Amino acid sequence: MWSPAGFFGRFESEIKAPPPSVPCEPNTVIKQYEEPEPTVGEWFRSLMPTKGGPLRYVRSIFLFTEWLPRYNLTWLVGDAVAGVTVGFVVIPQAMAYALLADLSPEYGLYTSFVGAALYWIFGTSKDIVIGVSTDTKSLGLVC
Repeated sequence: MWSPAGFFGRFESEIKAPPPSVPCEPNTVIKQYEEPEPTVGEWFRSLMPTKGGPLRYVRSIFLFTEWLPRYNLTWLVGDAVAGVTVGFVVIPQAMAYALLADLSPEYGLYTSFVGAALYWIFGTSKDIVIGVSTDTKSLGLVC
């Protein structure tokens, strides 16, 4: 007779009857799957880096390395138009927010450029504009 103790408590090599949810012939012998325990040496070998491991790790951190080789001239034209358009809005806005915060306008330019550059290196979204407004909102939450 089948019992859950065969799966959870005792180590049995065979189970005489299957659980009721498994359709099969009566008195069918089902062999239990037994997986050998890994040795310490096998475990240490699984931790060793492979030849392609460092490259895979760098590509997982710097995501632009995956799409940059496939980048084409058509995308460059569209990205240039979008960059100029967003720049016309973000640059004066960033400078104005910096002046409102009693900072020099350069700080506004740094926040709009450095955030976008870091997001390009580590992120994947093409629809991101980071500027002083995001920084000021987060500072407003802190203060």
